[in-house]
Amino acid sequence: MAKSLDRGILLLVGLTALAVVLTFVRERPIAPGTPSPSGAVESGPPLRVVTPIVDSTLRSMGIAPEKMRHLKVSVGEVKAVREEVRVTAPPGFEVLKALTALTDSLRRFNVALVSTENLREKTSSIHLLYEKRIFESIVITRERQEKGASSSGRKIKKEKGRKTAH
Repeated sequence: MAKSLDRGILLLVGLTALAVVLTFVRERPIAPGTPSPSGAVESGPPLRVVTPIVDSTLRSMGIAPEKMRHLKVSVGEVKAVREEVRVTAPPGFEVLKALTALTDSLRRFNVALVSTENLREKTSSIHLLYEKRIFESIVITRERQEKGASSSGRKIKKEKGRKTAH
């Protein structure tokens, strides 16, 4: 019985030590500017290089080029101008998938993405940050379906029920 107790204590001490080591590894800060595995991090403001990548990523997700408008927007009291892309997305467009695709395609430029939603205006925004400053924003508005443009399954079932009742 003493041998099994010693093995249990030894196993418990070993697992505790492993948990402490893993906690320190997980909490270790990542050095800024660490290159991503896919290639070297580009230096300097990436606006000229990033804009075509953003456009092609949005087009690959089903956004037509005529549904994208590029604007220059002045930012409050700061004398800075940033790029803004206004996008009208189809009803089935998923912002989370767009955020993931953009993150994957912009990783090598050390660009961070932040997403916000405005429920009152029914828009979603994806802000592209470089060195903690927003240099481009993508504002996504969904196309509105016209009333009667598509029937729901519920209405079709009711109509079928009425036809068979006669």
